[in-house]
Amino acid sequence: MTSTNTSQIESRTQKAKRSLRIQAKALVEFWGRYRKNRAAVFGLSMVIAFALIALLAPLLAQYSPFEMHLQDFTRIYLSPDEQYLMGTDQFGRDVFSRIIWGARVSLFVGFVSAGISAAVGVSLGSIAGYYGGIVDNAVMRFVDMFLTIPQFFLILTIVAIFGSSLWNVMVVIGLTIWPSTARLIRAEFLSFKEKEFVQAARSVGAGDRHLMFKEIAPNAIFPAVVNGSLQVGSAILTESALSFLGLGDPNQVSWGYMLNDAMGSFIRAWWMSVFPGLMISLVVISFNLLGDGLNDALNPYLKER
Repeated sequence: MTSTNTSQIESRTQKAKRSLRIQAKALVEFWGRYRKNRAAVFGLSMVIAFALIALLAPLLAQYSPFEMHLQDFTRIYLSPDEQYLMGTDQFGRDVFSRIIWGARVSLFVGFVSAGISAAVGVSLGSIAGYYGGIVDNAVMRFVDMFLTIPQFFLILTIVAIFGSSLWNVMVVIGLTIWPSTARLIRAEFLSFKEKEFVQAARSVGAGDRHLMFKEIAPNAIFPAVVNGSLQVGSAILTESALSFLGLGDPNQVSWGYMLNDAMGSFIRAWWMSVFPGLMISLVVISFNLLGDGLNDALNPYLKER
């Protein structure tokens, strides 16, 4: 018995090592394809930089979020200098500190909203694509209903009714941008469920749950990953627009709110609008470039070239 157990452990260890080697090789091949797109590498670098800024905000910002709500009229409209790298606003608050804390809010909104969208879209898309028939028709009519409603105006209405807290904004954005993910996953499931390896698993008695989550989903998830990276940028842009219109969370430091504050001071203090606008543009472009790179690296047709 001891010899048998030892051989089983060795066999499992070898399988685990072989699996790790395969995964490492796949990762190396993926990075080799990804880095061919220089714009995508730039986008990834900027995303990592923004993520580090958000994580290290307490160390990088001169003032905490609580201190930034305090007004000091002795230092209003100070232009950028060595002490205030991005100047001060009409209340004497440090723009640089607000930019840094705003990065944390924007990335948090982007990732959480995209995560909610992915959870809903992947779930409904996989169910529709796998089962087909009446289930597919019902889910896709539900998707079509969402697509016929102007997305931004729907978000405006819901936020105005239920409140503009940060969590409300994230949930509303996530629950309104999922249809594109559902359509992509549905198309992939419709394609993969007729593949030979799925038919082989079904022939040996594999159930629906195994086929959906073990056989099809790992191969069909890549379009959702690409779409998710694009949705992060879209969610950040939507939250900034809501905050600019005064429908964001007033208790959070947001780049959109900073642009709103700068509306009446553009001529006198250009830095109040230029820096938040630049950050919004840069982070959205970075996620779009990241998504393009992921699409090139994960596209099965491009892999074969």
